[in-house]
Amino acid sequence: MDYNNAEVDNSGAFDLVLKELKKGCCVGLFPEGLGRYQSYLSPFKTGLARLCVDFVCEQYEKKQKGDINNNNEFDYINIVPYGLNYLHRDMFRSPICVLIGDPIRIDKQTLKLYGLDLDSDLIHTLQHSSNSKAWEDLKFQASKAITLQLRQSFDLTTVHAPNWNLICLAHLARDLAFPLLSVPSSSNLSLFFHHTRFFSLLFSRSTSSSLPFFFFFTMP
Repeated sequence: MDYNNAEVDNSGAFDLVLKELKKGCCVGLFPEGLGRYQSYLSPFKTGLARLCVDFVCEQYEKKQKGDINNNNEFDYINIVPYGLNYLHRDMFRSPICVLIGDPIRIDKQTLKLYGLDLDSDLIHTLQHSSNSKAWEDLKFQASKAITLQLRQSFDLTTVHAPNWNLICLAHLARDLAFPLLSVPSSSNLSLFFHHTRFFSLLFSRSTSSSLPFFFFFTMP
């Protein structure tokens, strides 16, 4: 639905993932949907969020019918953002730092916040009507909101910036502020990326070209 503005049939993949989730399995997905050598994150696809919305809706309906065994099945899902940060991502077997974000819980209350109140009579009517377009549109709008929330979480687990110059500037700022991190190792790789991410976000959000350089000389 959101792949180059063209329709793509992912129903087979969705069904397989939903089947595994209902078993209580963990599933790893890449929300960018592709990999490119660039300094910034690609726009996230909504597929991951749509999977979560479908899962919660289906499990909620099963729970209403009394078909869920509370000891074995869940009516919510947690998304755990994993940010993969390569030290030299153009090199084979580059050291990598995995930064893990806070889990994002998707449940009935989450969907309600995004306009999909499963307890609403109107929503229930739309869900079971012969014309499902309105129901699918509501789910897609909720999925877009969840995707935005997911993107914001990944901003905190990855080093990225609008261009490579800002990435280089972030590395320079980190070296000046924390000289011991100028040579990354297995023992300090997490701090290396943590501080690099801090500066890359700072410079990306800065509207004044003088702010970064002023900040260099005021670091303790």
